[in-house]
Amino acid sequence: GTFEEGEGCLHVTGEGNDMSNLAASLLSNANTKTRYSSMVRGLARTNNQWQLFDKGGSLLGSADWLIVAGSGVAHPRWTNTFGGDPPLVAAIQASQLENEKLNRALEAIAKQEASPILAVFWYCVGEEANVWCNLPFAVAELDNDVLSKICVQRLESGACSVVLHSTTEFALQNTGVYGKSSSAARVGDATSDASREDIIIGNMLDALAGVNLPPIPDKCEYGPLLHRWGNAFPKGEALAEELSLCGNNVNVAFCGDYTETDARIGSVEAALLSGTEIGNRIAQHESDKD
Repeated sequence: GTFEEGEGCLHVTGEGNDMSNLAASLLSNANTKTRYSSMVRGLARTNNQWQLFDKGGSLLGSADWLIVAGSGVAHPRWTNTFGGDPPLVAAIQASQLENEKLNRALEAIAKQEASPILAVFWYCVGEEANVWCNLPFAVAELDNDVLSKICVQRLESGACSVVLHSTTEFALQNTGVYGKSSSAARVGDATSDASREDIIIGNMLDALAGVNLPPIPDKCEYGPLLHRWGNAFPKGEALAEELSLCGNNVNVAFCGDYTETDARIGSVEAALLSGTEIGNRIAQHESDKD
């Protein structure tokens, strides 16, 4: 990754200034084993270790600490999307673990809500990209019943990606659709109504045509694609710092944009800061035991 300091801030990006590679870049020099595109569908606490299982029940790995970087495995919304109890909740019940701090953390997470959106996005190059690259904004907020925001990401190559954000109200009116290329559908096997995808994409592109902006290019390198971002914008109280590390007999830690940091809840900054902080706290916790 790239780390650039300036004016008291640390600027962090992924390889090639690409935010999509941020997490992988931060791990590139670490002595760790990674498993991507393997959704954790089950958890168990056995012999003082956490075991992680995929959707087929096969063991993905074991660890001394379970770090919950996304609240999904601990939040009731899991049931609506994938069915069954959230894996962390189910594991605690099955193992009959007793930890007062962890119980308080799960209660706090369960109270957190989010503002869902539907996102339509595409990637284009050449003349098709120039039309969007020449617009005088990177992010435009809209006063619209269907669209709330338009984001244009320009690349050094001259290509660009465009993302349309729906309003929360529009997303709530169109539940049950996650997008066939979304991780929820591809990795998690979430049930999605594919027959409605093209209708929703069409509604959002019609709304774009009504705000005096260029239409979607006739030729896109990929897209338009639809994804549902059900938890991209958490709201409410962030998980308190005192509840984000539960040691003793459970060894569970929480980090991510839903936890308390100096940054805004729901931001990339919050996710980065919380991850760094929880890593330091786990290291200190283990050192104190020696």
